[in-house]
Amino acid sequence: MASTYKNGEKGQRPWGSWEVVKTDDSYCLKRLVLSPNSQISLQRHQHRSETWIITRGSGKVRIEEQTFVANTGDIFNIEKMEIHQLMSGPEGLEVIELQTGELLDEKDIERF
Repeated sequence: MASTYKNGEKGQRPWGSWEVVKTDDSYCLKRLVLSPNSQISLQRHQHRSETWIITRGSGKVRIEEQTFVANTGDIFNIEKMEIHQLMSGPEGLEVIELQTGELLDEKDIERF
């Protein structure tokens, strides 16, 4: 397993921002902050699974063909190759994302 992320690495996106809280070769822990009424791209990953923990706000989570209401405290598991999307409500959304897999890399995103 390998992670190309660096501790403290940050990124700005049209939907908000992300920051690497902690990473090593076996996992990457990121904090995602979505602006109100925004969404990440519909996507999947070839090399990693993700666990999303909703830490603030509310919204929706799509995994494959199902859409779930997401509230503070909810946990969602996304397996490798599952199509998924995160959508925030009017107050925005904060998520802790745990990535595990053979390759943890920002380039491992296939967008739809």
